[in-house]
Amino acid sequence: MSSQSAKVDLNLMESLERARDSIITKGELPLWMISSESLYQLELRKLWPRTWNFVGHESEIPNPGNYMVRHVGPRDSVIIVRGDDGRLRAFLNQCVHRGRKLSAVDYGETKVFKCPYHGWSYNLQGRCIGVPFIEKFPKDFDPDKNGLIEVRMESYGGLLFVNLDGRAESLRDYLGDYAWYLDIIVKRSKIGLEFHPPIRWVVPTNWKVAAENLNSDGYHIMTTHLSGIQLGMMPPDVNFRGLVTALRVISRKGHSIDFAHWQHDYILKHRELMPACYPKWAPEVIESAKSNLTTRQFETWITYHGRTMFGIIYPNLSILHSFAGIEGLTDYARGIPGVPFIAFRLLRPIRNDLMEWTTWFAVEKDANPRFKQLSYRAYIQETSVGGFFEPDDMDNFQYITESSMSLKANLDGENVRAVYPLRADPVRPLHEIVYDDVEVIPLGITEQGMRYFWARYFDYLLNGD
Repeated sequence: MSSQSAKVDLNLMESLERARDSIITKGELPLWMISSESLYQLELRKLWPRTWNFVGHESEIPNPGNYMVRHVGPRDSVIIVRGDDGRLRAFLNQCVHRGRKLSAVDYGETKVFKCPYHGWSYNLQGRCIGVPFIEKFPKDFDPDKNGLIEVRMESYGGLLFVNLDGRAESLRDYLGDYAWYLDIIVKRSKIGLEFHPPIRWVVPTNWKVAAENLNSDGYHIMTTHLSGIQLGMMPPDVNFRGLVTALRVISRKGHSIDFAHWQHDYILKHRELMPACYPKWAPEVIESAKSNLTTRQFETWITYHGRTMFGIIYPNLSILHSFAGIEGLTDYARGIPGVPFIAFRLLRPIRNDLMEWTTWFAVEKDANPRFKQLSYRAYIQETSVGGFFEPDDMDNFQYITESSMSLKANLDGENVRAVYPLRADPVRPLHEIVYDDVEVIPLGITEQGMRYFWARYFDYLLNGD
C-alpha cells in the first residue's frame, strides 16, 4: 500500500469513528456517507462477508434436485440446493476449474450441475463427478478434492441465511432477543410459511437509505403515503395524532420490528378484527398461533398488531406484515375489512448509487385457499413495483441518494448532515431476557432504531480485518 493510500484509509477510519460517536450521542450523520464510493468498497471487505445474509426460504425448493440462485452483496452468487438426502446446502455459483458460473437462472431442477465451459459436473452434494478427458490429467489429480465450494448456511423458522467468511456467530446469537418477536411471524404456524417466487427491480438509490427507512420509520407514513390512505388502502379516520406505533422493538444489533395500529378509529372501534383482520379472513391462523406461540407471544400479537408489523433483520432484509383494502371487495362501512399479507424485501447493493429490490410474498401453509388468493392480491396492490406504496418510497430513496452525492455534501461533510432527533424511553421488554440486546418502546415515534442501525454499520466497518 502506498503512503498516500494509507493516509486516505486512515482519514476514512477517523471519519467513521467521528460519525459513530455523532450518531449515538447527537443523532447526526454526515450525508456523504450514505452513498460514498469509499464506504461501498469497504462494505465489500468488512460488511457483506461477515454478516448473515438472507438468501430465501426453505419452501422455495421443497424437493431433491430443486435449487435457486441468489446473491450476497454486490458480487457473490450462491446456489442453494436440496440434495438427494433432503438436506439444504449452499455453494458458490462457480465451477472450481476456471470460475465460470454454473447457473444463470433464479430457479431450477437438476440431478447434476454441469459447467457450460469445459463440462465439469457436480452432484447435488457438490462432489465433482465428471471431468471430460480425465485420462489426460496428471495422475495425482483427484476429483474428490475439486468439489464445489460450500458456504456456511443456517436456517431460522425456514428463513435461510448464509455467511461468506464462515466466522460469524451462530445465526441464533446474531438475532439475539429479537428472535422472540420474529417468532410471532415465522413460527406461529405449525407447518410454517410458504414463499412465492420473488419480484425484482432496480432502484437508483443506495441500499442504506431504504434499510434505515424500513428499520423503524413510521414517521414518514402520514406524508409520503397519504395518497394511498385517501384511495382507501387503509381504513378511514386515521388519527395521526397518536403517532404511530403501539410497540417498537429495536435491537442494538441493528434489527427492529414495529407493531403499529396508527390510531385508526376504525380499528380501535373494531378490536375484534385484531390482529390485522385475521379473524375475518383466516381464523384458523389465529388458532394455530395460539397453539404454537408462547402465551406471552400470542398475547403480544393479538394486542399490538392492529395494522402493521414492519422492521428489518440486519443488514438488509425488510419484513412487512400488514393488510390492504382490495378493490371490489373491501368495504369498511359494510364491515368488510382489508386482507392481511406478509412481504419480505431484500435490499441488495449493485453500486454505491444503485440497488436491487427483491420482494417475496409469504403466507401460512395451513391457511385456507381463498385467504391465500386474497392475501396475494393485497400484497400485489400494496407492495409490488406498481403498488400503491412502494413507488412513493422509491422517490424518497432516490432523492436522498442524489443529495448525498452533491458537491456540497462531499466538500463540507461535517456540516451537511442527516439528523435523527426523535427519541423515546424504553419500557420493560415483553420477552424473557437472554441476550439483553433489545429495547422496547411504547406508543409514539422514535428514530432510535436508525441510530442503532448506523452504529452497527460503523462497528462492522471499523472492526475486523
